[in-house]
Amino acid sequence: MLNTPWDWIPIAKPPVVQPLQDVLSLPEVAAIISATVQLRYQTYYWVTYSLGLRLSETLNLTVADIDSHLMRVHLRFIKSKKGRFVPLPQVTLAALHRYWLTHRHPSLLFPGGKPPYLREGKTLVMDKGGVQKII
Repeated sequence: MLNTPWDWIPIAKPPVVQPLQDVLSLPEVAAIISATVQLRYQTYYWVTYSLGLRLSETLNLTVADIDSHLMRVHLRFIKSKKGRFVPLPQVTLAALHRYWLTHRHPSLLFPGGKPPYLREGKTLVMDKGGVQKII
C-alpha cells in the first residue's frame, strides 16, 4: 500500500453560493437612526440609506461632491472605479447642511478624529470600525 501510486479523481467543486444581504425596512431604518445618539452617526446612516451607498462611499464624500443646484451627488471613489451621479433628496441635503455646520471642515463631509482632523499631514475620515460598532 505504501509504495502504490494513488489515482486522483478530479472532482468538480460546487459553486460558492453567496446569500443576498437582508434589506432593512423603512421602520427598521427609522429605529436605527432615532436610536443613534451622536449627530454624525445619525447623519451618516441617513445619507447612506437615502442615497443607497456603501460604507466607504459615504465616508469618502466631500463637500465638492454635493451639487445642491442640480440636487445630485457625484460619487468618485467607488468600487467599480467609475464615477456616477445619485439623486439627492431635499431632506438629505438639509441633514448634511445641519451636520456640516457642527464641524465646518473645508473638504470632508464626515471628518474623523478631533479638529483639525489631521494625522501626519493627511486628513482623516470617520473610522469604518466606529460606524460598524455603532450600528
